[in-house]
Amino acid sequence: MPNLWRIARYLASGSGSLAADVALQWVFLRVLGWPVWLASTASYELALLLHFFVVHWWVFGHRGHSWRRLIEFHATALTAEVITLGVTNALVYGPTAPYFATGVGPYAAKVAGTGAAFAWTFGSSFFWIWRPSRGVPAPR
Repeated sequence: MPNLWRIARYLASGSGSLAADVALQWVFLRVLGWPVWLASTASYELALLLHFFVVHWWVFGHRGHSWRRLIEFHATALTAEVITLGVTNALVYGPTAPYFATGVGPYAAKVAGTGAAFAWTFGSSFFWIWRPSRGVPAPR
């Protein structure tokens, strides 16, 4: 069972990652003029990489680099990305487009998509990628 401080750090890192994602999406949409599908994809990928390093170093306390964990994290995140981007784009381009296509709508859609993907990333991080029984002692 994950300890409460680690869960709190995970939630804080995820919130920071979401903030970075939305801020980058804003830059790509408003400053660079990209379409929502491209802006949301690029911002997600950049925030995801940042999130990995924060989770690896701060949440789970690993100081060394791990290509294996990075690959596993990204493989897990691909499913979460499909969930996030699927919800985001369904809200922006689907029947709810009148509510999500303009103004703060694309950002609200991104937050909804991220929330839908959260359970998958939480479970895979704590119970697969960084689980203590992987043969490496858990840092304190």
